Amino acid sequence: MAALLTAEDVAAQLQMTKAGVWSETRAGRFPAVRCGRSYRYRQQDVEAWIETNVTGALPTRGRP
Repeated sequence: MAALLTAEDVAAQLQMTKAGVWSETRAGRFPAVRCGRSYRYRQQDVEAWIETNVTGALPTRGRP
């Protein structure tokens, strides 16, 4: 069985706040496993979420 991550672990990986991770989880936009009263996150779910939701930097426009 894969190790489960805390919201703090996920926030550090994604460079966002714990509150942001919890907000996305409660809204149903981020996959989580409920463990009692807390949420835990599987590493493979986090990686899959990154692949589908994180986009690269937008191309910059050069001078005309």
